[in-house]
Amino acid sequence: MRKALALVCGGAAIALALILGLNHLTTTPLPDSAVRVLDAERSLDPALDPHAIDAASWTPIPLPDDAPFVAAAPRQRAWYRLRIPAPATPDRLHSLLFATPYAALKIWINGQLIADAGIARSPVPEYRHALRYTIAPSLWHAGSNEVTILSVAQTRETGLGQVWLGDAAQMARYKSQRNLIEKRWPTTSIQIILVLAVVLLAFFSVRPGDTAFAWFAASLGSWALHASLQQRSTPLPWWPNFTYPLTLIALVWFALFGLMFVRALCQRPQRAWLIAAWSFALLVSALLTAITLAGSGTTPRSGGLILVVPGVLLIGMGIVGTLWQSVNAQPSNRETSALLLLASLLLTIGLRDWMRDLGLIANAGEIAYLPFAVPAVFLVFGGMLLHRHAAALRAVEQANLNLERKVEEKTRDLETNYKRLAEFEGQRARAEERDRLVREMHDGVGGHLVHALALSERLDDAKPLSDAIRDCLDDLRVVMDTANIENERLNDALATFRERIDRRLHALGIALHWDFTRMPELPCVGPQATLHILRMLQELITNVIKHAAAQRLLISIDLCDANGKDEPAALQMHLEDDGCGFSVQEKARGRGLGNVRKRVEEWGGSMQVSTQPGKGTRVQIAFPMPQRQQA
Repeated sequence: MRKALALVCGGAAIALALILGLNHLTTTPLPDSAVRVLDAERSLDPALDPHAIDAASWTPIPLPDDAPFVAAAPRQRAWYRLRIPAPATPDRLHSLLFATPYAALKIWINGQLIADAGIARSPVPEYRHALRYTIAPSLWHAGSNEVTILSVAQTRETGLGQVWLGDAAQMARYKSQRNLIEKRWPTTSIQIILVLAVVLLAFFSVRPGDTAFAWFAASLGSWALHASLQQRSTPLPWWPNFTYPLTLIALVWFALFGLMFVRALCQRPQRAWLIAAWSFALLVSALLTAITLAGSGTTPRSGGLILVVPGVLLIGMGIVGTLWQSVNAQPSNRETSALLLLASLLLTIGLRDWMRDLGLIANAGEIAYLPFAVPAVFLVFGGMLLHRHAAALRAVEQANLNLERKVEEKTRDLETNYKRLAEFEGQRARAEERDRLVREMHDGVGGHLVHALALSERLDDAKPLSDAIRDCLDDLRVVMDTANIENERLNDALATFRERIDRRLHALGIALHWDFTRMPELPCVGPQATLHILRMLQELITNVIKHAAAQRLLISIDLCDANGKDEPAALQMHLEDDGCGFSVQEKARGRGLGNVRKRVEEWGGSMQVSTQPGKGTRVQIAFPMPQRQQA
């Protein structure tokens, strides 16, 4: 109880200190040369030209003045006439300053038009900041000067505020200072509100279960809409008369969404109060929209200030009450304590702005102070997010420590099981490799041995036998070489193969042309794929030796880039000899080329053979590289 009371009092005290500080910072003294015009005359004549105004319609009034509201009129209009004395020849430029006109002005001096702030625009501008106009010395008359002003508004009652006359340079400096206070500072506050709303939405997107921050992001969005509408000097172009009702609606939903945030954070539903707040927000939104749709002209501001804003302040008091209960229930909760302090601060400043709008405070022309409380909101919610982030890090660190202890307990068992598994995998791999070697030796070496045996039985000459045995040895070497390849590139296997086959071709009088300097760097494709490639080369070279009677053999291997990102690169092999050639139709059933073609087709490739009798043979093979080379 004491802590909650201290927080509420502390928030109100901070708000009062902020108000006093802003009173000092936002007070800009007028130049010493400024003279205020206190008296004027007003006419409600519908004429558009000051010379056509009925002279009897002028009525003396003090300034500032609010013209009578005409409910059926699409635009509120009022004429004002000021009498300003001047010397015969002014020694410097002068400016007229119209403080917060909330209307568009058209100004004549001594019957000559000097300014038009846009009374004919659609929608009509309603300037919420001071307007300044410099008057040339040639416009002044010695003695009395008549300033005629047409004030036009579209969404509210029109009128004329305080009017000042002073040195042009000094008035320009004064206006620049007021622009900083009245325009730039609130605009910066609105931008900070939007940034904070985006941050909270991002937080909600990461943690969808934490709906409290989604509610507050919606509250900040409504606040930004309310503040930006208050800053606009031009009504909404698509529905001008809805500008002020939308300002009130945004204020109501700002408070309601704030209440929903507090309810979600504190988990204190109090459904009766919640239903009342939602009913009030929906009723106000529907009534203001209906009144705007039904109305033929503008709507006065008094209803919103007397009926709507007090309801918003009551919702704010409900937020403070909810946080009060939460702090009493959990005094150690830093988040609810900080939010109670912030809610008390915002409620106090909101009460001040309401009294300012009603004209109950000393200087009714002061600006609204609620946007200047944005840094406090940013500080509190930044601290909340930082606190939650730090708490999450601590929880993760503790979880990591627990996990490390569990991992240490299981590591020894895993190491033992891993050793057993590695032993088993090694045995299985060795068995598979032995089976592979047996199969390849049976299919390759076995066939050559049968051929050698047949030759030895039929021929007396030992040369064919030696050739057959040599083929057998070469084949055996190929199998054994590929059996030991694991991480070597294909270039290494091809180099070994080239060296061995070159010696054999040279002994037979066949010149081998295979330029390794032009061959690209080929990846490692594994033992099985390497054996397939060498088998194809071996079979094609054997055909050249046995059948081509060639003197020259050209071999080239290249790597073609893939056509698409998901397609592997293609390996291209080219073999060309200058032998006797053959008829493709007659040799179509030959086993040598048929075996090669079958291997190529198994890999999804293609093979082309170009030959004619007496013109040599050219073989082109292309197939995709195995997926291992892409890894």
